[in-house]
Amino acid sequence: MRYDRFHSGPASAGSASISSDPRAPGAKDRDRILYSDPFRRLTGVTQVVGAHEGPVFHNRFTHSIKVGQIARRLAEKVQTEHKEAGTTPMLKALGGLDPEVAEAAALAHDIGHPPFGHAGEEILDELVRGRGCPDGFEGNAQSFRIITKIAFRKFDPDNPPGLDLCRATLRATLKYPWLRKRDSGGHPIPENKRSQKWGAYDTERADFEFAMDMRPPTDEERSLETEIMDWADDITYAVHDLEDFYRAGLIPLPSLVHPTNEREFFLSWTELHKVIDRSAVEAAFEQIEWLLPDTPFTGDPTQLANLAVMRNQMIEGLVDAFTISANSGKVEIDERGRVLVEVLKAFTRCYVINSPDLESQRYGHRRIITELFEAFYFKSDEEDSSERRQSLHSPFFDRAVFRSCHSARLAADYIASLSEAQVLQLYGRLTGHTLGSVRDLIV
Repeated sequence: MRYDRFHSGPASAGSASISSDPRAPGAKDRDRILYSDPFRRLTGVTQVVGAHEGPVFHNRFTHSIKVGQIARRLAEKVQTEHKEAGTTPMLKALGGLDPEVAEAAALAHDIGHPPFGHAGEEILDELVRGRGCPDGFEGNAQSFRIITKIAFRKFDPDNPPGLDLCRATLRATLKYPWLRKRDSGGHPIPENKRSQKWGAYDTERADFEFAMDMRPPTDEERSLETEIMDWADDITYAVHDLEDFYRAGLIPLPSLVHPTNEREFFLSWTELHKVIDRSAVEAAFEQIEWLLPDTPFTGDPTQLANLAVMRNQMIEGLVDAFTISANSGKVEIDERGRVLVEVLKAFTRCYVINSPDLESQRYGHRRIITELFEAFYFKSDEEDSSERRQSLHSPFFDRAVFRSCHSARLAADYIASLSEAQVLQLYGRLTGHTLGSVRDLIV
């Protein structure tokens, strides 16, 4: 049951549907994701700053590759620890642990992120809900929609299998294993986590229920591979964002290494924004200050070597912070490791994400997404037919499986399928700023 596929039936952990294919189900899933078009698109999608900024910063693709690597190694570490302790049966009782599945889920975890990162995600949610589709838009739910319906490895217009991933991999991608919580009027509920983050839309309810029907764990409980994927994600962006923005001169690590006015500013910022307790932040500084560079980045080989040491030491320590209790079967993350991740993420929030420069870009991103959405939103027959004829068709409109979908969902699907370069090219064409050529593809 763990390795069943929604469209092609049962499989065992060591079997393959074709006798000449020795791959286990999780390995097949990893490869299907890796070779999919939506995964390749992530090379052109924002991680924190725009993909157009170049290779000095991680994009969603390089981020996802590293999350996959850490998730696999972390799962292998947990397996080894429990094998040595003789507690492997406990892992099986919790639903099993498969490093291939953990890596596959990690590769897929950001595949639904739209252009321009969270700014694109937020405005698409507003636009989709504003057009009468109460599920709105969310990157995690869009990831699930892509792997179960939009992406395809073979063409079957009457029964689209998506990537036809096995149950364990689908379950592992569900970081938020519930549908969107809404009030009686169908609206999001402020301050309700299950209203702000969710794992699947109603359109994928059957796939969601298939993924969740895996015992154990219980309903709305994350699988072991999901827990591993989530911690690998935290480790990866906490560490590589710190390195990226130090290199770019945006995080002033040399001024934070020792007690200075800059460190005091950062400590006060964490207090003001209620990120984490001040004493915990100070303890984290004591833990890592010996690793932090004390001079601005110049690209000197010695600096590069020291950065590699910093990166490796931090990742190694944070991987070691993760365990699964042999007594309770619960995930346990060492408090020092958890605090360190929060402090590293706070560096990026304080000095990069909250900067006026990035906010001005996000303002522009929201305008671009809004205009594209309005262009591709196809009005229903009940609405003004003259306006309906002015709308453009997205490529999704012509796929039979999507003809019953709400037009707002199809418009969001199309925008979320584009890289940022494609969005800008398309926006330029629709606004008349850069018309391009009739021979230019816009899909």
